[in-house]
Amino acid sequence: MTVSHRVAVLFVALCATSCGASKEPAPDGVSPAAAAAAKPADAPKPAADPWKDVAAWRALPQLDREAKAADLVTRTDASNASEVERVRALLAERGETAAVAALAKSALAKGSTSTWAREAAGHVNLVAEVDACLSASDAAEDADDARYLDLKAQRANSGGSWWADAGSAAKVRALCDEVKKTDAVLKTPYGEAIQKWARWQRAIDVMKDSPAIHAARGPYLIFVSLDPSKGPKLADVSHEEIERGTRILTKNLDLMSKFYDGWMETLGPYFGFTRYGPENSDDRTMLKMNVFTKSEDYAAYNDKVDPSLNGSARAYYSPMEPRFITTYDGGADQEDEFTTNQVQCHEATHQLVHFYTWDLSRTALKRDVSWLDCDMRPAWSEEGFAEFFSSHAVKDGKYLWMQPLDERLAHIYLLDEIVREKKWAPWEMKEFLAARDGQQLQELGRLRASRTPADRGIAESVMVNLFYAKAWSLVHFLWYAEEGGKPKHRDRYVEYLKREFHLEYKLDKVKHAEMPVPVGANDFRRIFGLTKDPDLAAFEKEWQAYVTKLVAAHKTPKWDEERARARKALGIDK
Repeated sequence: MTVSHRVAVLFVALCATSCGASKEPAPDGVSPAAAAAAKPADAPKPAADPWKDVAAWRALPQLDREAKAADLVTRTDASNASEVERVRALLAERGETAAVAALAKSALAKGSTSTWAREAAGHVNLVAEVDACLSASDAAEDADDARYLDLKAQRANSGGSWWADAGSAAKVRALCDEVKKTDAVLKTPYGEAIQKWARWQRAIDVMKDSPAIHAARGPYLIFVSLDPSKGPKLADVSHEEIERGTRILTKNLDLMSKFYDGWMETLGPYFGFTRYGPENSDDRTMLKMNVFTKSEDYAAYNDKVDPSLNGSARAYYSPMEPRFITTYDGGADQEDEFTTNQVQCHEATHQLVHFYTWDLSRTALKRDVSWLDCDMRPAWSEEGFAEFFSSHAVKDGKYLWMQPLDERLAHIYLLDEIVREKKWAPWEMKEFLAARDGQQLQELGRLRASRTPADRGIAESVMVNLFYAKAWSLVHFLWYAEEGGKPKHRDRYVEYLKREFHLEYKLDKVKHAEMPVPVGANDFRRIFGLTKDPDLAAFEKEWQAYVTKLVAAHKTPKWDEERARARKALGIDK
C-alpha cells in the first residue's frame, strides 16, 4: 500500500468517528444515520431539589425564589427558636436577605431577643455610643443639663443592651449630638457662666426649694422655677409640670431674643453697642432672668429679699449683684399675656441700659467701673426710656418696638383731670427733670395732698402714675417729634443719652477718691439749649401740645368709662 493510500484510509476512519458513526455495522438495507435515529435515547436525569441544592436554587428565576422564600417564612413558627434558626440558616445560605429580615421581624414580634434577628431587622445596639457620650459630657452633667439628664434616664431604663430600630436610633443619636454640642458650649467662657449662675440659682433661699429648668440664648440665661410641692429635685417633677415650665421657658427665650434683636437694630447704630452671645459672653456679660410660674412662689421669694415689694411689682430688675430680672409668668394660667410681656420688656430695658452703661464706660475709660456707679440716671429718663423702648406691637409675626403706649396715654387723659379737679399742683418742669428715684416721687406725690391728709395715699398713686406717663411721653416726643419731615429733637436726645451711657468721674476731695458725676437736669438743659427759663417753658409748651394730639389720636370710648368710674370713686362726681 502506498503512502497516499494509507492517508486516505485514515482520513475516512477519522471522519467516521468524528461524525458519530456506530462501531457496530448497520443492519442490511438500513443507512447508518437511520439506524442511529431508531435506537432508544437515554432517560433524562431528575431535577435537583432547590431546598437541598444551592446551585439549583440560584438557577431559579428571581420571582420564583422570592415567592418560595416568602412562603417559607410565612409557614415558619416564629415562636419556635430552633425552627427559626434552621430556616434562617437555609435562607442565609441562599442569599435571601429580604426573607431573613422578614423572618427576623416575625421572631422579634414573638419576643425573640436574638442578636441576629435584631441586626437583620435593622436594629442597632446603642449602648456603646450612648455610654461614650455620657462619659465624655462631664460639663453637661455638672450643669444638670436637661438633655443630658434625659439621655441618662433613657440609658438607665435600657439595661444591659439598648436595641433600637432605625427611627428610634436616629432620635437617640440626635439627642447625643445635642448633649455633645451643649457640653462643648459649657466648656467655653459662655458655658462656664451658665454653670456659675446655675449653681447660684440652686443655692438661693426659696429658689433652691423649687426645681428649675434653664436655657441660654444669645446673651440671656433664663431660669424657670417649677412646682416645689414634690421637692427640689427635677426628677420628682411630673411630666406635665415640666412641659408647662418648658413652654414658659421657650416663650421667654423667644421674647428676649426678639427684644435684644430690636435693641441692637434700632439703638445699636446710634451708640455702638457690642452684640453679645455665645461667642463672646462670660459670667459678667450674661443677662440673667428668673421666672416664677406661680404667684405664691414669687411672693414668697420677694418676702425673703425685699418685704417692701408687697407683691406690687409683676417684675423688677435689681442693679445689685447678681443683676437678675425677677418676674412672675403663669403661662396659659395668666390673664393678660401682652401685659406680662410689656412689664418684662420694661425691666429688660432697665437691665440693658444698666449693662451698656457699664460696658461703654469701661471701654471708654480703659478700666473697670463699678456696677452701682452705672445706676445714676434721673427718674424721668430711667422710667420714661424703659416705658418707651419696651412699648411694642406684633404685626405679621414681627415685633415693632417704641410704639405708642395706650395705657400711659389713658393715664395722661384721666389723671391730669383728677389733678386739676383736686387742685393739686401739677408736675412742674424743673421738678420733673430733677426727681431722682421712686421714693422721692412718692414723697412729692403725698405733699400734693398736704391740706387734705386723707387724700395722701390717693395723691401718691395718682402723681407717681402720672409721672411715669409723662416721662414716657417726653421720651416719645424727643424721639418722634418732627419739623420739616425730620426728627426735630432726636439728635440732641441721642447726645444726652450718650452722656448717660458714658460715666464721668471727678475727684472727691473729702473722700479722696474719684466719684461718678450724676447726670441731672443741668445736663439736659445744656444739651438741648434750655439753660434760660423762658426757653424751658417754651419747650414744655411744645411737648404738651404734642402729647395732647397724641392722646386725641388714640382716645377710645373705654377711657371715658374709666374716667366716669374714677371721678365717682374719688368723690369728684357725687
